[in-house]
Amino acid sequence: AAMPRQEVHDSLGQFGGIQPPPGEGEEPMGPPAGVTIRRQLPKVGRNDPCPCGSGKKHKHCCGR
Repeated sequence: AAMPRQEVHDSLGQFGGIQPPPGEGEEPMGPPAGVTIRRQLPKVGRNDPCPCGSGKKHKHCCGR
């Protein structure tokens, strides 16, 4: 009666250890290989006004 109880869980195998939750350990989702990604808007220069509308130059606003 004084012996410790040994609990066995289904998620633990003899050599497997704890399995990662679904979604972890998978490769990150990204664009398929060989697909060219193009900008929808023209590139903003450092000295151009910021497209957010603050009136500051891009390098002093969102370009930091």
